[in-house]
Amino acid sequence: MTAPVPGRRLLHRSVDVDAAPETVWRWVRQLQVAPYSYDLIDNLGRRSPRSLQDVPELAVGQRFVKVLTLTEVTSLSVTGTTRPVPVLGSWTMTCEVQPRPGRRSRLVVRIELPVRTRVQRLLAWPLAAGDLVMVRKQLRTLRDLAQLTEGAPPAPG
Repeated sequence: MTAPVPGRRLLHRSVDVDAAPETVWRWVRQLQVAPYSYDLIDNLGRRSPRSLQDVPELAVGQRFVKVLTLTEVTSLSVTGTTRPVPVLGSWTMTCEVQPRPGRRSRLVVRIELPVRTRVQRLLAWPLAAGDLVMVRKQLRTLRDLAQLTEGAPPAPG
């Protein structure tokens, strides 16, 4: 992942997954078709698919999670940036699958929000709180689905 940029607030979210990095990455790619967070809020009530779909490989310039344009893609990591929004500016998200010993993984999301102006600094707090709720649900859902794909039970809670 890249180093933080001055004037930006960093939000880190992560979850350990009892599944191989390749399996977790396949579920990350599923974010092309559904949000995997709270479907009532993020997906107009449609349930995100619970089985792997046939989705294309990720590529620079492609749209991802509805609002990002991909700027960097590696074998287990993707970075995208939003279009600038009045007052808020543009934010960046990196999603990375980190290999762990014993066919385990860690799924990490890092979001960089601009905080150069007073309004951006004020908006960063509610955005961070909303992100905590939504991305936490998204990571846990992807974790559980990856573990089920490999025959492991979903994590409790």
